[in-house]
Amino acid sequence: MAIVAAAGLVEFWYTPEAEKDEAKPTRFKLRPLTQFDMLEVSGEIMVDEHGQMKATFKGQSMVLRRGIVGWEEFKTPDGKKVKFSEKNIELIPFVTLAELAGRVMEGATLSDEEKKD
Repeated sequence: MAIVAAAGLVEFWYTPEAEKDEAKPTRFKLRPLTQFDMLEVSGEIMVDEHGQMKATFKGQSMVLRRGIVGWEEFKTPDGKKVKFSEKNIELIPFVTLAELAGRVMEGATLSDEEKKD
């Protein structure tokens, strides 16, 4: 059987769980990892007792820096919009970072509701 090329990587918008009920939620534009990204990150991934993939801190950092490509409605505590940049990714709260890392790792498997975003 011939090797089949990896599917194209389509960016998608993701709304964190904590923002789902907001009128103007913060959303993040995510990009699934390329095959080379996955190869690089694979050394930083462990499988837990439930068969779930878990990345180390270094692995999650790699995933986030490659996978977050934009955002909207992300603001400072005083209401000013935060400009997207790799440096500003550090301003995202820890719990949200962990959620986003998991979503990037899952790739482009979106629910019907997320496809509507």
